[in-house]
Amino acid sequence: MLTTPASLPAASPRPSALALEQVIGEIAAGAALAIARALREFQTHGLSFEAKMRVGDLIARLFERRRSSR
Repeated sequence: MLTTPASLPAASPRPSALALEQVIGEIAAGAALAIARALREFQTHGLSFEAKMRVGDLIARLFERRRSSR
């Protein structure tokens, strides 16, 4: 016999915070990967303008998220 609980727990207000944390984590991971690729590029044949821009754009996105989350 199936029964339903007397009361359901209230939904946590944290899903939006978790989504923000996930977005920031993904951007940070992308920035770390871009920095690693740029370092490898620098060590092999010099750093291209595109690599510099990619790293800069991702870091700027991190700062933008930080500013908008306050």
